[in-house]
Amino acid sequence: MKYPYWHPIPAGTPVEDVTGMAILAMSGADDDAAVCRFEIWSPTEDGERMAQLTYARLDRPQSVHRLTGSLEGRLDFRLRSVVSDPVIAVAIPDWQARRHLPLGAFHWASLTVITLVVALVVFIIGGPVAGFFAVPAGLLAALAMYPMIRPRGEFAIRTTGDLQLDEHNLLDYARARLDGERPEMQRLEDRRAAIVARVDDLRAEHIALREDIVFRIDFPAMFDTSVPTTAEFQTSLVRFDDVAAAGGVDDLEQAAAEVEITYATARQHAETVGIRHLPEDKRDDARRASKAARLAARASTEGERVASLTQTKRILDSLGLHYMPEIGEPLAIER
Repeated sequence: MKYPYWHPIPAGTPVEDVTGMAILAMSGADDDAAVCRFEIWSPTEDGERMAQLTYARLDRPQSVHRLTGSLEGRLDFRLRSVVSDPVIAVAIPDWQARRHLPLGAFHWASLTVITLVVALVVFIIGGPVAGFFAVPAGLLAALAMYPMIRPRGEFAIRTTGDLQLDEHNLLDYARARLDGERPEMQRLEDRRAAIVARVDDLRAEHIALREDIVFRIDFPAMFDTSVPTTAEFQTSLVRFDDVAAAGGVDDLEQAAAEVEITYATARQHAETVGIRHLPEDKRDDARRASKAARLAARASTEGERVASLTQTKRILDSLGLHYMPEIGEPLAIER
């Protein structure tokens, strides 16, 4: 491409050099701006080639205008018919003006009401003789109102990555780019930070559960990596870290979603099976350990707390299960 996106096009550039390009015409004096495109038009009888200028002003993006002029003319001279001087022309990605959308139920109902009301008024005022003209008059009124009711699509700049540009932010974005800034990069960094924060919050929640001795006893499957759902969760965390180190934002978003899904699945499974995850001959001891841990959490004196923790530790040590808590770990019950 001869003129890179978001760079100014020299004022004296011939229109012929920018045909087919999307251009943002900006005024250096105010907020006057429009998106434009020059296309080669059919030659005149004397063989002179022409250029048709199609443009939509940012303050009226639904209105698309066309002007025809010399193909050899200067770009800045032609754009002065669109925005006020001094003109700054910037190459931009392709743009799409508002397009008319199919009428919905509301729009059809509005046109029908207009037709009936006008027809009724004509009939009441003109009597039976005017009745023959009532319906045509109503239809004409509806046709006249159609441009006001007709729905329109969105004005948008395409191919700009994650940042969607429209008539509301295009001018500010272009000015930022001319100043050497990259607003969309900040947006990507903000998005990446938000994704990482989501997973960090989930990690913190998982750590809190791991430090909660009662939860670990009551729902041991959550911490047993031989359980498929727990293993998938742990794997998804490793995969997320790998993507965070080398992947793009979209890949990171997908990896974060996998972490969230596998975490929810692992926790739901653990809370569903509960102590039944343990070998049957160890379940009663686990229930006694859970009861002792709860007593320690509710103890009113230090002596009661230590006694209950001692009993809990003795029972857990006797179970000999690696995924059950050890009292020597930093546990929530000891806070």
